[in-house]
Amino acid sequence: MSSSVRSRPATTRPSASAARSFQAANASASRLRGPWSRTRRSSCWTKRPRPCASDARIRAWVSSVSEEGVRALDHRLLLDLLKIEARTDAWAGVLDLTISFIEQLVLVGDLALAAQLVDAVVAASKGTDATNAAYAEAGVTRLVEGALVRHLALFLRQATDAEVGLATQICRTLGPALVEPLADALAAEDNARTVRRLRDILIGFGTAARQYANELRTSPNPAVRRAAVDLLRALGGEAEQVTPTELGQPGR
Repeated sequence: MSSSVRSRPATTRPSASAARSFQAANASASRLRGPWSRTRRSSCWTKRPRPCASDARIRAWVSSVSEEGVRALDHRLLLDLLKIEARTDAWAGVLDLTISFIEQLVLVGDLALAAQLVDAVVAASKGTDATNAAYAEAGVTRLVEGALVRHLALFLRQATDAEVGLATQICRTLGPALVEPLADALAAEDNARTVRRLRDILIGFGTAARQYANELRTSPNPAVRRAAVDLLRALGGEAEQVTPTELGQPGR
């Protein structure tokens, strides 16, 4: 055999101390890598799977950008601005946005948020700042004469009893000026449940509703006529001389 061929050195096993040193070095390297590790089949660094502690925060953020979440954020912002905005022109702009937003909230059935904003606007109309109070009074008038009552009437068709309570709260906060549009809505309503609920809201205004109750007695809708009679009776009005036609019964 040629002398140029060298024999392989004999393989020796590492000592116990060397093995321990290697394991300690490997552990230190793992700590330095953190969540990153090298796979057996690839030399690429890959992320180790571990539970994500921010999942709850991500879900919370996603919920905040839902339609309901955005409405809640807008509501909070408007409430804060109505309290802290000191510039008159800017405050008037915030009020204008608030009135439009109240009508939008009632339209989509979010009366809990709408009620808080109505409270804030009415409180501002009675505040010590005369200029802001005048703007707020104009805002209340805009709510009374605008689409609010029409949206409420639509809402009352499917509302739960608790939601009807919120609608009643909003109406009473806005005051007796709302009686006329409520009576007009009742006169035009053909849904029996809505008629009853509008009647109950009107009863809550007491004698301020009596004039409109007399007018409602001539409605072509029997349900409205019955509601007018119930309204007059609840208010202590002249409802004794009620004809069968007013109660929706055939005449004698």
